[in-house]
Amino acid sequence: MIFTTWSFILLNKKICCNRILKYIAKLSAHPFIMPNIFTSGNDGLNDLFEVKGINDEFNLKIYNSWGQEVLKSEFPGKWWNGNSENGETLPGEIYFYLLNIKNDNENYHGTIQMIRN
Repeated sequence: MIFTTWSFILLNKKICCNRILKYIAKLSAHPFIMPNIFTSGNDGLNDLFEVKGINDEFNLKIYNSWGQEVLKSEFPGKWWNGNSENGETLPGEIYFYLLNIKNDNENYHGTIQMIRN
């Protein structure tokens, strides 16, 4: 099951704000756990952007804040360690990912924050 969060801000006549969060559960043929943060410090703790639960072939692309592709991975076992494909150390910041699992009609996307230790 994948959970999606929707946020609504309601204004009333007295200019008061109420924020409502709604969680929507979506069934997926490939249930998995998608992290939203990792630390690339080579200390053995949370060093990779690794999606747990995917055993099929997939296509993962990571983009920096300028929209430049920094990583492309197409098979299980190759996850992102915070470096570019040519081995360049990338800065700790927020990145965007696109994930397509082969034999699945869904595309998944979102942000991942990398923290450098």
